[in-house]
Order: sequence, then structure tokens, then C-alpha cells
Amino acid sequence: MRDFEGHRPDAFRPAGRDSGSSASGAAPKVVLAEAQAVENESRAATSVDVEIFGEVYHVRGGQDRVYLQKLASLVDRKMREIGRHLPNVDAGKIAILAALNLADELLQCNQQQEGERAEIMEKVAELSGELDAAL
Repeated sequence: MRDFEGHRPDAFRPAGRDSGSSASGAAPKVVLAEAQAVENESRAATSVDVEIFGEVYHVRGGQDRVYLQKLASLVDRKMREIGRHLPNVDAGKIAILAALNLADELLQCNQQQEGERAEIMEKVAELSGELDAAL
């Protein structure tokens, strides 16, 4: 996926936005800590301060601190990569481009995985047939 200038898009949710639900209706796995409802605080969650594109965010998720920091580092790298190519674009738009790039990478990985899964299932069926014939 490419934007009008030939750069791959990428993004994340800018600060101050409501965490909301994903398009599928499922709750997000990582949220800005101040957006987390008080009633959810009884569940085990890890909070950590992370820096993304020069801003510090307090995030909370069900994963450990190192994992949350890796997520933030990935988003930060994507935003900085895009920011180098588009120095006059505001951070919010860079965040959207970063999200689109990350979503593109995820979909490509999912499609590759599905293709590999289909190949494996075909091979399993082939080998199963050979095994049945041999017995």
C-alpha cells in the first residue's frame, strides 16, 4: 500500500484520542492508561511509560513491560522512518501513515501464512494418502 507520494503508509492512535473499540468490536489489547476504565483496573494489567515520536505515553496492556516497550519502539521507528521522508507533515498524519504501513505488513504476513497453511494441508493430505496406500 502506498500513499500519493509513493511512500508506504503507517500509523498509531495519537494522544488524547479515545481508545474505543476496534472495527471488529473487540476491546483493544493496549490502551492509553488514562483511557482505561476504572472498573477494568481489577484485571491484571501492566503499565509502562513509552516514548513514541518524541512524546511520552502511559500505556497499559495484558503483556509484560518489555513487550509493551517493543510495541512502542516499533511504532516509533515507523513514524520516524516516515517523518524522514515527509518532514513537513504533522505528527497525526505521520501516525496514520505509520498505522496503515503496519496494517499493510500485518495483512501481507497473514496472507503469506494462509498460503503456507494451504500448502501444508495439501502436503499432509498427499502424505496421508501415500501412507494409507502403503498400509
